[in-house]
Amino acid sequence: MPVRRDRDRLYDRYQRDPVARAFYNSAEWKRARGEKLAAVPWCERCRRAWAAHVHHRTPLDRCTDAERTAQANLESLCVPCHNAERAGREERT
Repeated sequence: MPVRRDRDRLYDRYQRDPVARAFYNSAEWKRARGEKLAAVPWCERCRRAWAAHVHHRTPLDRCTDAERTAQANLESLCVPCHNAERAGREERT
């Protein structure tokens, strides 16, 4: 069974949209993500755990260039809340 790091690397290489991959690896995203976690270090949904993920309220593929890093469009989430959000999004598609 592959370790998570290997699984994530394979997903990034073969399945993730190349435009999204380039964005999430950019200095612009890393700066916006860091600013959001510094400003709101707890989960904005459950407010019971520290945030580990920064989620786009408007999906990245529907964002304008300005919305991609706009702090108002970003949401700090803990791992369980982020997983629930992703599962809900996959059900809707």
